[in-house]
Amino acid sequence: MISYSIDASVYAYPFKKDIPDQNEIYIYYKTIEDLYEVIIKKQPRNRKFYLFKDIVLLFDYKELNLLERDILILDKMSMKAKIPFTFRDAQKNLRKIFNKLLSTTDLLSKKIMFENWFNIKDVKFKYDKYPPLPELDDKIDNKYLLENIKKNIAKIAYLNEYVYKNNNIHNITIGNNISSQTITVTNWKFKVIMTSGYKIKNAPLSVCINTQNVNVSNLDALVKNNYKFQSGEWKRALNEAKVDFKNRLEFGLDVRANLKEYTKRIDEESKKEYKLSDRQRIADWMKEGPNALYENLKALNDFMTNADLSTTRRNQGERYRYSCKGKCEFLEVCGSNIRYFGVDCVDERWGHKSNSFVIEDRKKMDSKDNKNVYWTHLRPKSFECDDPLWFLTFRIHFRLLKPYTAKKIEIGWIGRHLYLPCRKKDNISDCKRPDCPVNPKSPLHDPKADELTNYLKQW
Repeated sequence: MISYSIDASVYAYPFKKDIPDQNEIYIYYKTIEDLYEVIIKKQPRNRKFYLFKDIVLLFDYKELNLLERDILILDKMSMKAKIPFTFRDAQKNLRKIFNKLLSTTDLLSKKIMFENWFNIKDVKFKYDKYPPLPELDDKIDNKYLLENIKKNIAKIAYLNEYVYKNNNIHNITIGNNISSQTITVTNWKFKVIMTSGYKIKNAPLSVCINTQNVNVSNLDALVKNNYKFQSGEWKRALNEAKVDFKNRLEFGLDVRANLKEYTKRIDEESKKEYKLSDRQRIADWMKEGPNALYENLKALNDFMTNADLSTTRRNQGERYRYSCKGKCEFLEVCGSNIRYFGVDCVDERWGHKSNSFVIEDRKKMDSKDNKNVYWTHLRPKSFECDDPLWFLTFRIHFRLLKPYTAKKIEIGWIGRHLYLPCRKKDNISDCKRPDCPVNPKSPLHDPKADELTNYLKQW
């Protein structure tokens, strides 16, 4: 899976004193609309995107902020050129993006803000001397924007050097007036400032990168689909992943049937009556899903190829990467550095691990025809259990195989969301999905059956 980190230069207001030409106006308007489409509307699952917290730059330096500009002259020029839009629409969409990402409560902010995901707060160059960068120095005329780009490039170079071990996994997206496809970082010295308590395993905080390339992408790369697989080609995506990643990934004997069960349910639901917007979301996932499946498996493969698993341990006091504190690269109870490869990777909650029904639904056939429990999982697609499109929720469960030095992961489940106790148990009758068989009001509900048995009836 390729990740894209979007620099503030992409959406910073580019027009200064000179009156822009019509083409420049159109390009900037299209950029804001494309940004809105990626962040608010599409939120692709076959690629991972981030924004830096450099959004605040636009508020600190108002000449960079479209929301602070008098757009009357731009609208007049658009009308004169018969361009069918107004910048008021662009301002509204940019404000929606800012409101979401600067919110302290919106979950999207936690998932796509670079600093939140990687815990890299900042970098500081030695003696505060920003290195020269010929590809940008003559093209970015705002000092603060230019310095900010160099910081963001340093962050990606740091990940390339110490996490990915190559430059093909994480790209940076910068302003459309930059034509370079690769920026070479040479003899850059800087300090990495992490969130308190966090450290990337084997990565120093005082850095000297001799030579490292950072790939540059335009926003178009995130807007365009560029799908490897056609709509509904789930089986083909799985088969190709098995071949392409055979050195790092093994697959349990239940996997093919799991996926077939999942896609069959989507096919059945697509024949039912849904409102137009929901029908479109189902169709979109059928196009994107096979590609998301392949790319999530590729991320596991890339992680295992680069991982140092010399320290792997179980500690019941730690859950997910958020508590790992850089002590290891793969805790058995969390996804750890796998998240750096762009996937939403979590372990099961400890409370759930003691539930006999949860344990039962996590037991799947491994590649040796034995039953094993698979706790750690990826979450490529998620809906609340009472959402009309609940059946689109998609999970990939796996476990790290011993000996760890073999660097292999075994996939035990690809498909529906496995059983969890209903979070609305105390007021289940108020569930928005009366057809859910866990709901006592549902015609599918059997009062004599246990909750797992009722839960599985929906599949």
